[in-house]
Amino acid sequence: MTGIPCDGSPIYVTLWTSRPGQGFTTSPPVVRYDGPTNCGADPRAAIASPAPGLSFVGNSATFSWDAVAGAVNYTLEVGSTLGGNNFAAGLVNGTSKTVTGLPCNGSTVYARLWTQTSGGNLSPIDHYYKASNSCNLPTQAVIVSPAPGSVLPSQSVNFTWSNALNAQDYWLDVGSALGQGNFSAGVVAGNSKVSPIGCNGTPTVFVRLWTRVGGVWQAPLDYQFLPPASCTGSDLGQLTTPAPGTTLAGSTITFAWSAGAAALDYWLDIGTAQGQGNIFAGVVAGTSKQVSNIPCNGQTIHARLWTSTSLGYQTPRDYTYTANNGSGACSDGRAQMTTPVPGSVLTSTIQTFNWSAGTSAQDYWLDIGTALGQGNISAGVVAGTSKQVMNIPCGNVPIFARLWTRVGGVWQVPFDYSYTCNGSDPRGQITTPTPGSTLTSSTQTFNWSAGQNATEYWLDVGTAAGLGNVSAGVVAGTSKQVTNIPCLNTPIFVRLWTKTAAGYQSPIDYTYTCNGGDPRAQLTAPSAGGTQLPGTTTTFTWTGGAGAQDYWLDVGTAQGTGDITNGVVAGTSKQVTGIPNGAGSTIWVRLWTRIAGVWQTPIDYPFVRPN
Repeated sequence: MTGIPCDGSPIYVTLWTSRPGQGFTTSPPVVRYDGPTNCGADPRAAIASPAPGLSFVGNSATFSWDAVAGAVNYTLEVGSTLGGNNFAAGLVNGTSKTVTGLPCNGSTVYARLWTQTSGGNLSPIDHYYKASNSCNLPTQAVIVSPAPGSVLPSQSVNFTWSNALNAQDYWLDVGSALGQGNFSAGVVAGNSKVSPIGCNGTPTVFVRLWTRVGGVWQAPLDYQFLPPASCTGSDLGQLTTPAPGTTLAGSTITFAWSAGAAALDYWLDIGTAQGQGNIFAGVVAGTSKQVSNIPCNGQTIHARLWTSTSLGYQTPRDYTYTANNGSGACSDGRAQMTTPVPGSVLTSTIQTFNWSAGTSAQDYWLDIGTALGQGNISAGVVAGTSKQVMNIPCGNVPIFARLWTRVGGVWQVPFDYSYTCNGSDPRGQITTPTPGSTLTSSTQTFNWSAGQNATEYWLDVGTAAGLGNVSAGVVAGTSKQVTNIPCLNTPIFVRLWTKTAAGYQSPIDYTYTCNGGDPRAQLTAPSAGGTQLPGTTTTFTWTGGAGAQDYWLDVGTAQGTGDITNGVVAGTSKQVTGIPNGAGSTIWVRLWTRIAGVWQTPIDYPFVRPN
């Protein structure tokens, strides 16, 4: 059972008993238990604002509560009696609800908050308030907490203001300058808002409160506060060395900072963009950290220092430096591309990339792609200082190379290079028959140009792209005769592979149509054309198809059926018995021819039944 209150109140259990034919007992026993007083964390939500027992300022109030674990939603009931809901009732998906139409007579107002979980509603929590004695509210809200001009208590402040007469909503700006909302800005439905306070060295925190009445924003009221103590310079660490804004001396630098008075520890980010820690990121217990692998290319290096206090990590401080450009003590251990010369034009779809050996380099990673940082052409670890890359698109196409060096188990910041590929294709390419043309014979010789440094080729000829169901295999030279090509206006697909010392290159595909006469077998006897069969036993004979491997004969009483006979025939004739006679009906014969493993489109012949 869930939802039992934890305030020590008594719990009563009634046990009803039912007997067959008698129903439930009329006087069930009631057992009293002392309720628990300490149940740990209460799984139910409780109203936090307005604080229970307070008096309302006007005829509306925004009730808010903290979300609790496991809650699906909440139900708020507000009424003039305990458990009543004559002022408000209904589900609330969030953690707050504004209730209007409250009385202005100083009476008690009851608020009941239910917490609903996946198992149902938990027992509610009741809260008590006093209605306002007067609803003559001002038309403009006024901040009541924190006290204007005071020191803000922390970097997370709950600003609260009085309700205004007929106010629809409010707008709160919190910033480091008058009228600015760089810390927090936006519409607020209730009369309070929690705002962060940035520690950016501002001596004053400015707050501007707007009230919207009748769809019109009234003239705002401005307030000033002193920043929280956690934002003072003595409480937060500040980088001292290297001096912010200077050029770093090398690729390994010790960053040091002053100790924050309230600091527990620090977090340091060193990276190539503000807020990034792609060079180093992590907790530092002391006030200094040696950072390695800083690039030596003159780019901007960003440092971000966070200080952790009892209130959590405070707003960080950002610093910039300039990386060393390779002079002095800067020793860049990264490999760099030597050939092809960066920025040059590649003249082949096969290219060997070479680079210098990095200092203490363990291995390398090379990305070759059609966009910066992509490895869609080639990507992977390389143990040596060169790699041959194939299948580079070479029609005046931009090509990008990214080279990584791993030193001490850490991948260093990579170098990027760009090229343009505008060379000839070194692969063998079919010259005859002309790609896309119509073949006129089921026997065809395919010829191709010699590929650059080619050692052999592979030719696929088939009835689908990449399929070698007509012919497939290694070819030592630059031509091959292929037989048994289906040639009844049939699409033919050819794929040519070129092999070099680096292996087979990506293939080149070609398409043709073969229409060199009907290679299929055709019935010769009985003579076709609607003639009458000679008897209930008839021998069917046909021509040999071009390159035919075997045949299939269907004889039936309907077109395409083989209910009299059906099956493979190795020769060019078959005797069929059991043909029904009788005038007025047709006997259908369907003849299939299999060429190069493919059953060709069949030919149908109608006959008159034997007499």
